[in-house]
Amino acid sequence: MVLAAAPLVAQPYSAAHRTEEGAACLLEEGLSRIITLTGDASHRQQTQLAPPAGGRRRDWTGFARFRGEWWLADGTPALHVYAADGRWLRRVVAAAPASDLFVARGRLFLYDATPAPTPMRLWYSDDGRAFHRSQAANLVPPTVPPRSLVIAVHVLFASTPDGGFVCAPLVGPPLLTRADRNGANRKQVPLAYSRRIEREKTAGIGRTDVPLEQYSAPVRDLLATPAGEIIVLRNREDVRAANGQVVPEQARRIDRYSHDGKHLGTATFGEKVRWIVSANASGVVAMTADGDIVRAVFAAPQPAQVLATIRAGK
Repeated sequence: MVLAAAPLVAQPYSAAHRTEEGAACLLEEGLSRIITLTGDASHRQQTQLAPPAGGRRRDWTGFARFRGEWWLADGTPALHVYAADGRWLRRVVAAAPASDLFVARGRLFLYDATPAPTPMRLWYSDDGRAFHRSQAANLVPPTVPPRSLVIAVHVLFASTPDGGFVCAPLVGPPLLTRADRNGANRKQVPLAYSRRIEREKTAGIGRTDVPLEQYSAPVRDLLATPAGEIIVLRNREDVRAANGQVVPEQARRIDRYSHDGKHLGTATFGEKVRWIVSANASGVVAMTADGDIVRAVFAAPQPAQVLATIRAGK
């Protein structure tokens, strides 16, 4: 069932997807309901998904709009397919467990985030039936010990207008990887991300005696604009306060990068945001965890900093 102009209420969202037409879609946690926002979020549409065959509630881990249908993943090889109006249609068994889905120029991508040693985590399908291995092997570094894979496997993706994609680790070094639609011709772009020197030393994943909050967590959300620019929501940062102390700051800065990785600008919000809705050269529209729509303009780029805990000379 589709309801036009549905209100956004204080409801957590578990996953996001951007359609190739530029709409931002958010999946409401535990409700099997998709909210679609277009442009500056002035138009909202709600799609209620019917229970899948068997009626058992699912904990969805990712979703995408593919060939006019909604495809949902729950961390298993079973993908559940819904019509545009929310009717359950069928189940498709993929070649690997699906933790996340995204679509790039008519191609459905599947990402396997199971904490098991395997170089083949990214798969794709052009027809929704046959799945093939992508050339994008080792999106998770092969040097990561098996015991640390439960952290290292979490990667964020965004499709690009040329049919390729960008990705970045949820926890790990502040690097963005750009690849073509076959997963080849990869290029790494350093991201603006400020952190204490202690967290810079644990940017990589491999130690289990380090609390998770001491690792670098550079990216919270990604968006590729129709113009090919990359928009990045910084996650858990450390910043220098007015009194000279280094204090934590989460998800208040969004950066704009050119196609080739040049840092073009930074927008700063007065509150923590969770999702990027849309962006252009002048500013960005975002959503808070409570579902509020907020806006900020891009100003001069704020570069990365590695901060000593005590200011020099103090």
